[in-house]
Amino acid sequence: MKILVATKATQGKRTNDFSFATEGEPVMIPVMECDGEPVDGHCGCRRAMAELESHSATTTVKVVERDLTPRRLELLIRKSWQQAGWAKLVGARIEGHARDEAQRLIRLAQAMRLHGVYGRRGESMEFRGMGSAEDAAVDAGVPR
Repeated sequence: MKILVATKATQGKRTNDFSFATEGEPVMIPVMECDGEPVDGHCGCRRAMAELESHSATTTVKVVERDLTPRRLELLIRKSWQQAGWAKLVGARIEGHARDEAQRLIRLAQAMRLHGVYGRRGESMEFRGMGSAEDAAVDAGVPR
């Protein structure tokens, strides 16, 4: 299944790029964004993606193929939210929210080019180029 993972590829294409990410770790759209924050605002929450395990952020992601099911992605998202403390806010609804988020990420990745590198720009994703052949070999790994 195609998913989005953190990458440092194309970092610096925009002067406000940043990556505190672990290369290849699955990512999601952050749970919260600053109210009224412009896409290129100081915080960066409207242009970042958050890692599921380390909770670090990056402005660049890559589309990879992983041996992962929609249910497993849903469980990874739910675990991430629980570790970060978000589960307390949504309570019993966490299962439905995690399922919805997994489906949203799957639809997003399906619409993108395999091995393509993208930057988030608010509600849209900006194509930045294709990953290298070495990236494709690394992409064959399984998420943690």
